[in-house]
Amino acid sequence: MTIKRLRQLGMMSLAVLFLAACGQKGPLFMPEEEPEKQLENQKVEEDQEAKGEDQ
Repeated sequence: MTIKRLRQLGMMSLAVLFLAACGQKGPLFMPEEEPEKQLENQKVEEDQEAKGEDQ
């Protein structure tokens, strides 16, 4: 094999490795909030609504 052929083979191998390691497969998604944070946010919203109704 010539040096040119070895270089081409090396570059193709690197390209295949990079493409195979492209992160998570499937659609991207936003992680859901943790249940504790959801409860805290709900309490804050309820408190704000209660204050707004009283005034």
